[in-house]
Order: sequence, then structure tokens, then C-alpha cells
Amino acid sequence: MQKQKQVYTAVQQALADPSSVSLDASGFVQYIFGKAGVQLPRTIAEQAQVGTMIARSQLETGDLVFYNLYGQNGTATFDGIYIGNQQFAAVTSHGLMTVNMNDSYWSNKFLYGRRVL
Repeated sequence: MQKQKQVYTAVQQALADPSSVSLDASGFVQYIFGKAGVQLPRTIAEQAQVGTMIARSQLETGDLVFYNLYGQNGTATFDGIYIGNQQFAAVTSHGLMTVNMNDSYWSNKFLYGRRVL
């Protein structure tokens, strides 16, 4: 539970000053978890192998969320950090932002979550 709080706090700090984060999606995930003392691999493909796979209905704050943005046979091509209330934080083409998982663009691209903490 302590690590979840640390991840959540680090995400909120980054969202408060999005210009301070100049990373891609997986780099942001690695950076935030590193602030909580959890080492994650650098790439989305590697991060998609860490922890326990979970369904969307099981997501908790601090879980990783994986998406396939390009229709590549279920391969994870994007990730972010679940922050509760069907939202996740991620670096998108529009920069660091909070994303609603129910948004029409994102909802059908969700693959799975992974619990690392």
C-alpha cells in the first residue's frame, strides 16, 4: 500500500507540472516507479512482462495499463499508470496527461493491466 501511495503522489506531482516530464510512455512509467523505489525495465514490451496480469475490472491505483494503438495482433504498444476512477496517466502525443479509459479512442484499445506493486 505504501508503494501505491508513492506512485500516486509521484504521478500527481508530474501532472501538476507536465512540462517537467520529457519522456515517452514507457519512460514515464519507469521514471514514476523509480521515484517509488521500484525498478522497471525501459521498454513497453519488457514492462508488459512484469508483475501479474489483471483484467480491467480488477485495476487498482498504481497498476500498469497496456494498450494496442495500431492493431498489431494484441501486442502492447502503449502503457500508462492507473490512477483510479477509470483514468490513467501517460505521456501521449499531446504530452503528459490524464486519460479517461472510457473515451471512445481508448476504450476499445485496452489490452490488460499488470500489477507490479
